[in-house]
Amino acid sequence: MTFTGVPATRALAAQRMRLWHAEDDHVPDWRPAADDILFVAGTDWRYLNARDLGGLRNPRINLVQGVRHAHAATELYGYLARRAVRICVSEEVADAIRRTGRVNGPVLTIPNGIDTPACLRRRGLAKPRTHAVVIIGYKNVAVARALSARLAARGIGHEAVLGFMDRDAFLDLLGDTETAVCLPRAEEGFYLPALEAMAAGCMVITMDCVGNRGFCQHGENCLVGNDAESLTRAVEWARDMPAATRRRMHASGEETVARHALSVERGRFQAVLREIDQLWRMDGA
Repeated sequence: MTFTGVPATRALAAQRMRLWHAEDDHVPDWRPAADDILFVAGTDWRYLNARDLGGLRNPRINLVQGVRHAHAATELYGYLARRAVRICVSEEVADAIRRTGRVNGPVLTIPNGIDTPACLRRRGLAKPRTHAVVIIGYKNVAVARALSARLAARGIGHEAVLGFMDRDAFLDLLGDTETAVCLPRAEEGFYLPALEAMAAGCMVITMDCVGNRGFCQHGENCLVGNDAESLTRAVEWARDMPAATRRRMHASGEETVARHALSVERGRFQAVLREIDQLWRMDGA
């Protein structure tokens, strides 16, 4: 059985149409108060330009979610010279934008947090799960298909998610999966599905994507491959893994999830807000 979901690009386009109107008349003519803090992410700088808000003295917090901000050919790279307190979702993202030498203002890191509702809590390692192997491949369909072909050739039963699913259904699927192969894009700021799979009690197999290096540790809380063949070997190893090793890796995964609790992220963000006036006056060095 294959979970195809909704193709990623189509789902994103539909969501954007609901949230953002193409017609400028639908954008409110909003002006901040003197003590407001401006939150800017991605290409939100366009809004400040369009509304002639660029010259305001209000502190700006810029959420930086991906290493592509450090790519000189992108629009995002051009915004690094704009004054802001930048909060990056991983230290790898922070390092990438620092190396450009263009950042105007302090660069901080607050790793993504994760809530652990009932549908993500472990059901217990001793209880069999319905799905032995699930490939979470909607962000890297080419590798997902190649891996699926190799697993099929070896007679290893599996399912593949090649498009977006309803979130509750996706989390329920993880909660009933023994081994989750989480395939990111080549570059991610913080690859959340791998952390969600750890929270669900899955044995996690993934690929390096820069932004998961801070929490995906090969042989400790997950297995990391670099192509379809090495991922196949990782699936086989996970299937035959000694029980003691499996328990140790699951325990390490639980510790990783605890370090990334939503409450931890919230506390770090609140600390930034308390110090925003001082941070706004700091240089970016």
